[in-house]
Amino acid sequence: MRVRLETWVMVTRAIGTGLGIAMVVLCLVVALSGCATSRAPRAVCPVIVPYSRADDRALESALKAHPSPIVSRYLRDYAGLRDQARACAQP
Repeated sequence: MRVRLETWVMVTRAIGTGLGIAMVVLCLVVALSGCATSRAPRAVCPVIVPYSRADDRALESALKAHPSPIVSRYLRDYAGLRDQARACAQP
């Protein structure tokens, strides 16, 4: 109890000085700055690479020449990712 009383006496004496008042104000500013509103973070959307019709046709002919279920699955997954990227970019 004695330590707390001595600390309280030191604090009250310090508040009477200019330095004490500045410390109290600084503590209040720091304590209240956590209550400041901030903007919600924005999502960072990946860039969608555009493909030309010629690219689409070349891919289609390559897939017809060498059909592969694995490649088809990867392309479906990639198409899904592109759809998600488009949805992310919508305001």
